[in-house]
Amino acid sequence: MAADPGSAPVLAEQLGVHHQTVRHRMRRLRDLLGAAVDDPAMASVLLPALHAERVRAGARSE
Repeated sequence: MAADPGSAPVLAEQLGVHHQTVRHRMRRLRDLLGAAVDDPAMASVLLPALHAERVRAGARSE
């Protein structure tokens, strides 16, 4: 059986973080955004915003 592509271990491997980090961050997002986190339409808004923040944070650390 293949791993669920949205599972914490799979996402953690893709992001290069621990699976508990993924779970903690998802919990925080759900606390902030509620069920919208699970809405595919919201993903199209959140993913570019999260990517932009990651790029911006990387630029600050250089």
